Amino acid sequence: MPPDYQLATSHHALTSPAERSSKAAIGFADGRAAAEKAEAVQRVRAARTVAVHSLDAEDRGVLLSMLGIAGQESAPCTPPAAASQPATPQPVAAIAPWPNQGARR
Repeated sequence: MPPDYQLATSHHALTSPAERSSKAAIGFADGRAAAEKAEAVQRVRAARTVAVHSLDAEDRGVLLSMLGIAGQESAPCTPPAAASQPATPQPVAAIAPWPNQGARR
């Protein structure tokens, strides 16, 4: 056999399979931890948004359960700005994104 062929087939791998497996496991664990942290941040933001926009405690509970985060919210039960004012539903016309002109002919 030519010497080049022997050199190419007789060298050892730079890293052993155990080292590669360990590095992959560490990378996977790091990625999973980052994803869990990002998910926790999203849950907190969602709970805070629901707390601000819900009409009352029952409405908040229903909305949080729809999102799958019921009982996990870390946002206050009553948003600070709305704590002094009672929650009153707004008329539909006040929250409609466009006027109803032309709807009734």
